[in-house]
Amino acid sequence: MLTARVQTAADAWVQQVPGAEVVGVDLVSDELHVQVRTPDPDPPVSTLLDALEGQVPAGLDVVVVTEQGERIEVGTTR
Repeated sequence: MLTARVQTAADAWVQQVPGAEVVGVDLVSDELHVQVRTPDPDPPVSTLLDALEGQVPAGLDVVVVTEQGERIEVGTTR
């Protein structure tokens, strides 16, 4: 399933920051929402987009949502 592949890639992505975790992944229309709980700073979002390449269809917008409610527009899958 698509969200399971995103969850796996996102879990590996947040491991760059000790104590960080992915708390959820949702597909909302053509957007992938990755909810994270991290101490400051967040991992670089460009590496998340790289990790998703080949794992999900191209053309999906990726958004990271922090536990504070901040939306970080990561980019579009390729």
